[in-house]
Amino acid sequence: MIEILYIILQVLIFLILFSSIPINKIIKVSNSKYPSLSENIAFNFVLHSNFILILCILNLDINKISIIYLTSIPLIYIFFLRNNFQNIKIFKKNSFYEFMLIFLVSLFIFIDMSNKLILSWDAEKFWLSKSLNFYNEFTIENLKNISRPHYPFLGPLISSLYWKLSFINEEYSRRLIFGFIYCSSVLLLINNLELSKLYKIIFFSLLLLVTYDYFLILSGNQEILIFSIICIVMNSFYKIKNNKNENLLLHLIIIILSCNLLMWIKQEGIFYSFFLIFTLFFIIKLTYKQKLLYLSIILGFFIFKLLIFKLYNLEISLNKSVVSSLALNDLFLKITFDRFLLVLKYFFFAPFQSYFLLLGIILYFLNKIGKTKINYLNFYILINFLFIFIVYLLIDNQEYNLKTGIDRLIFNVSPLIIILLVEIINKKIKNYFL
Repeated sequence: MIEILYIILQVLIFLILFSSIPINKIIKVSNSKYPSLSENIAFNFVLHSNFILILCILNLDINKISIIYLTSIPLIYIFFLRNNFQNIKIFKKNSFYEFMLIFLVSLFIFIDMSNKLILSWDAEKFWLSKSLNFYNEFTIENLKNISRPHYPFLGPLISSLYWKLSFINEEYSRRLIFGFIYCSSVLLLINNLELSKLYKIIFFSLLLLVTYDYFLILSGNQEILIFSIICIVMNSFYKIKNNKNENLLLHLIIIILSCNLLMWIKQEGIFYSFFLIFTLFFIIKLTYKQKLLYLSIILGFFIFKLLIFKLYNLEISLNKSVVSSLALNDLFLKITFDRFLLVLKYFFFAPFQSYFLLLGIILYFLNKIGKTKINYLNFYILINFLFIFIVYLLIDNQEYNLKTGIDRLIFNVSPLIIILLVEIINKKIKNYFL
């Protein structure tokens, strides 16, 4: 009973923490597009995660990070709300239904996690040791003594911080943040539907049913963080495209900071960051200099990451257990007809193992039949699936890695299915009323 109370308290703590800095007090937003609760949570999560990453890079241990983190939030809040406390609005008044949805769904997920104390193989062998490094008050400098020193560490860092701040002194408490941001990010995209709250709740519930898989996303793997952050970026893409660049600065900040986070979660996050920036060019008209600026920022983030790894003697390489050699001659030798057919086979059968992916394929072809052009999604789908195909064409131990990893790589980019659903439904609604 005490543990259930602690779990309820943990949900409330997350809701408070990630609603703490109101968007409208930092970036001027349009009154007609006032931030919802899920938007505030997304904005805060991106800001908090970047802040925590900076503190870690300064070689601070988790206790110092916790103290600075907890004291900075109220100070920032007071700074931006000074002389204006009578007008405090963290989110829309009609966001109560969001609060209840996030609270109840997070509670269900947290209880499920507390009953399934199972870690995935990757989580147990690689990611848990990095979390324990931070949780036991070692710093980034000690990661060179941990297995897979070339792996990024943002996921373990975030999880260890909220484990340290939790009232639950169990390993699963470090993974609760993953469940919370997962459910919030799905709701963030669903809120773009131009439907009543009842229909939004129905779609939200259905999407959770087809995406929720404890062993895939909540057993300690890092894919859930990538999924959630790409959801946040997709929301910004949709807002920029459909709201005539309203609150453009806010969404550009979210996109840029989210791309930085992706680079520190998993190695493939570097590619996702560049793919997202390239996709942005299909949404807003930018000059050559502006495109060069955004690419330079992302490249600067990547170089900065390499410098930090070099500074703390962390290994800089791709996953050597997946690609042992990057020599062009070795890579070309792997491009054979048999390997090509094997990847095709797994791509063909993948939809039949996931209702969510099957839904996405059906939606995509329905959209093509309806001749609705969503150029940014077409480009994002193409570039990501080409990336996944090429990775598995050039990978070592090809069939084993296809069996164990293709579902996770596809899950990483599956927020595009949700935003495709939103685009199609809203387009149908507009056509119906025109």
